[in-house]
Amino acid sequence: MPVCRGLRFAEQRVGMLPREKSFSDAPAGSVERSSLCKLVLAAPYPILLDGLQSRFKSEPGFRVISCCTDSAQALDAVLRHQPDVFVLDLQIAGRPAFEVLQELSARRTKTRVVLLADRVSGDEMLEATKLEVKGIVLKAMSADLLVLCVRKVHGGATWFERVSMGRAFDRLLRWKKDEESDGRLTRRQLEITRLVASGYSNKEIADRLAISEGTVKSHLHRLYEKFGVRGRVELILHAQKQDLLDPPRGSATRSRKAS
Repeated sequence: MPVCRGLRFAEQRVGMLPREKSFSDAPAGSVERSSLCKLVLAAPYPILLDGLQSRFKSEPGFRVISCCTDSAQALDAVLRHQPDVFVLDLQIAGRPAFEVLQELSARRTKTRVVLLADRVSGDEMLEATKLEVKGIVLKAMSADLLVLCVRKVHGGATWFERVSMGRAFDRLLRWKKDEESDGRLTRRQLEITRLVASGYSNKEIADRLAISEGTVKSHLHRLYEKFGVRGRVELILHAQKQDLLDPPRGSATRSRKAS
């Protein structure tokens, strides 16, 4: 039975079902070699983790030291074990994946990060590169490519899905033009500011713009820093003073409480 299984019957019988399992103790008689790539894996579902752990276990040169199904457990595992590579599913439960990356970046960990995702927007690709993510693999790709990506990243290279990277560079060029023409906000920042003023929650903004909730939070954080405000209400008031909001449209503006 794979070591990484999170739904073992013995654990269910005693009422213990840990979401993070560590494998830091080497088997008796084994030899720890620096050439091994030590891994922490984080994905939202135990069945997906089992598949990832089994695949890397079958490949030479890898050692999985922890498997996690939520972001808090994953962050703790990376900080505690200091793995060579951290494979993180973008849809991890708990705190958004990009908040985990921001925390790791702030702590200046040496662990290299590979993101696993269903899809990656241009905004997310740019945010990932800013946070020094070294690889991104789409779930539609083969497991062989994920293994190859992790090997390359462990060896000091980077690996990004080409189509998403192309979209990210296109978005970067558009942002640059927006900043030059407006002098204050990018088009996306202006969109988010106006949606906040209209009463949309972070999740609703993410759904409307087809980006992750973590990306919305990152944009808001940069807006707060740019304008020197401390929250949504101050952001809206500042935007009103600067005439950044759309003209009132009566019933088109929401009255719901923003979360």
